[in-house]
Amino acid sequence: MPLVRLHVRFISCVLAAGLASLGRGAEPPVITVRVIDARNGRPYAKFGVWIILHRVKDPGAAGFDSEAEARAFVVARFLKTTDAKGELSFSLPSPLPEEIYIEDVPFGCGPGLFDTRQVIEQGIVGENNCRTKLRKMNVRFRAGPGQVVVFAAPIGFWEGIFLK
Repeated sequence: MPLVRLHVRFISCVLAAGLASLGRGAEPPVITVRVIDARNGRPYAKFGVWIILHRVKDPGAAGFDSEAEARAFVVARFLKTTDAKGELSFSLPSPLPEEIYIEDVPFGCGPGLFDTRQVIEQGIVGENNCRTKLRKMNVRFRAGPGQVVVFAAPIGFWEGIFLK
């Protein structure tokens, strides 16, 4: 086989492989949320969590003016349930939303609004504002890139009455 033909075949194979890899594109980032029981530090299994992904109105502005305006900036909203390890995972859509809101009311123990870039790059451990022994013991949790750790505790009878 002449040398020119080999070069042509080699170049065409390289181009075909390059085009095939372009068609696939980058995989969307996967976010893992770990829900920790704020009473004892164990994973919270079979716990329903609303995940709300949204854009930011204006990078300098704080919040939205109305509920309708906040709904207009929602990219996606879905309900997930944690597995036996207290974890749930989801893929982010493209283009990436600026913020991830984890709504675990009425059990949540801290703010649930997180910056998407910070979650992807380094992970975030949410605040534990529950009135439990675990908070007083100053136990530290870690989150790796693409992970969010949030805390939850069941509400008492009287708290439940006042929430309704």
